[in-house]
Amino acid sequence: MSDDSFHSISDDQDSNDSNDFYDIKEPYDYDKVEEVGILKGVFKLDEDEEEIFDGDYKSKFIKNKHFKIIDLSEIEWNIPCQIVYSKGRVMYKSNIEDPEVNIFDLIDLFIKYTFDPCKDLDLDKSIAGNKQMRFGTICPTRKRLFVYKNREFTAYGRYIFGYDHGGVKIKNDKTTVKFRNPPLDDECYEYVYSFMIRNHTTQVVEAFGLYR
Repeated sequence: MSDDSFHSISDDQDSNDSNDFYDIKEPYDYDKVEEVGILKGVFKLDEDEEEIFDGDYKSKFIKNKHFKIIDLSEIEWNIPCQIVYSKGRVMYKSNIEDPEVNIFDLIDLFIKYTFDPCKDLDLDKSIAGNKQMRFGTICPTRKRLFVYKNREFTAYGRYIFGYDHGGVKIKNDKTTVKFRNPPLDDECYEYVYSFMIRNHTTQVVEAFGLYR
């Protein structure tokens, strides 16, 4: 497991120091794949969500490839999402056994959906709904978006994940994974947003991303 993006530590070690997310400064390297490792069981994402992870997870930086130059002032976002995805760090399950599913195609679908309603696709919006995650802030909502290819797509507004300590801790009583925010540069929004893709049948998380 590389120390460049992740640290997996036992629960009896010091996992409460929020400043350790800021120790490493890094550029975007879209070819680099980081090993997260085997995660199995129910994990808390900070104190905001509790989700099932089951598989071998990796991470990488992923950019919005639909725009050669991302001019944030010229792009309008798709209303169900809080902002257009520009760049992000995405954790994904690398051993999905469904032959009909390519996880990177699903991630790209979420990226596209942030600015395009994708009306040409058969998106099941029966799960659509909002939940306010925090009070007294802007965009503190979780939005269930749709189901596609038996996968649930969810978007999170800013001030939920990564807003006050540089990343998200994904932890249970045995393991803590520290998942850092993507770097800030001129092509990015200042605030961090997030998304999740889950298997609709098993509820296992297959992708979780922090993006700007």
